[in-house]
Amino acid sequence: MKKIYIVRRFIFLSLMFLAYFPQKTEARAYDSYRTFRTKPISLHLDVQYYKTEANFSADGTRDTLPAGHSFQVTDIAPHIRWQFSDLALMAGINVANSESEDALFSRKNSLVNRIDIGGEYLFMQDIWYRFFGRLSYSHPLESVDTNGDTVLTSDGVYKVHPEAILNVDFEGEIYSYLKGGFLLRGSGLSSLATYGVGAEYRFSGYGLGGAVLGGITVINDDYTDNAAYRNNLNNRVNGGSKIFNAINPNYHNVEFNFNVSFTHQSELKVFAGTNILGSNTSSGFYVGANLAWVLDYDPGFGSSTPARPRRQAPEPLFKENTDDGVDQKYFKTIQPVENNYIQQIEGSPKSLKEATTPEEDEEMQINTVPKKKSTPGYKIKLRKK
Repeated sequence: MKKIYIVRRFIFLSLMFLAYFPQKTEARAYDSYRTFRTKPISLHLDVQYYKTEANFSADGTRDTLPAGHSFQVTDIAPHIRWQFSDLALMAGINVANSESEDALFSRKNSLVNRIDIGGEYLFMQDIWYRFFGRLSYSHPLESVDTNGDTVLTSDGVYKVHPEAILNVDFEGEIYSYLKGGFLLRGSGLSSLATYGVGAEYRFSGYGLGGAVLGGITVINDDYTDNAAYRNNLNNRVNGGSKIFNAINPNYHNVEFNFNVSFTHQSELKVFAGTNILGSNTSSGFYVGANLAWVLDYDPGFGSSTPARPRRQAPEPLFKENTDDGVDQKYFKTIQPVENNYIQQIEGSPKSLKEATTPEEDEEMQINTVPKKKSTPGYKIKLRKK
């Protein structure tokens, strides 16, 4: 068991280059309810719209942006998920369209801004719980130019995000989860400890849920003592919003979601959330949807425990060819129905008696021969023609 545990840990840690990071700095609630089945290949489309007209200051107060200032961004993230046994791999891209407004300019930018790859591993499960790990990597295709004049669509840095997630299923169709992780960001940006807790009530193919999600800076930004280095860019191109490229952000969000399963192969989830507390980050709301479609359909997909396939008898290595025109009943084993009777195959009882009854001269010869004590058995005498 110890060796198996070590191997599992090694597999999980080796997934550093196979990760999927779905959002900017926080993961949505719906991606925390996972099932692991044999070979379902699924396609996912995640669409999210976020708008902000305020920031949380360093002391946690909410400050509205100057009149006419705002920022909004729409993310469209298609990806594929391939799960087999206890392991799942994902890969996808993110297309972002952002727009900022200030007193003088309206800026727009649209591009494929990152590549997402990822992996999940199921460490243990039972009927009522699942414990799995997720390791995510996001590779930026957008770079941040501190002297530029283009509105940002992301932080423009690589991100690595390991997480541990526990699903707990209670009686009464209540599904819950608890997760914690660490978000490492490149280019000197601060790193955060992330958390999430949520629950969902499911009935007749529908579900309603809620969650609290957040992140807290645990490793400070390289420019903590020079906040103007990052704030100047946000004031110039992002309408003053601190949604990206902010110094030591902290955020706490509340989110609600509704989902519906059309068939065993498709599911739609819609969600909405808002920033309730924070510091050095934006304050706004977001709405979105996720569509999942399973290509390699497995009847056990989505159930609490995987279905066990029924074992079948192996095919024989050699099988005699009996399709040769010969009546096979001649080769069947004959069992006597009485002690002194052999079952007749062909002919009438009269012909069988004539064939087994000796003539007078043969009977005389038989009587002259000394009789030996014989063992019980069957005797058949044939008449000479």
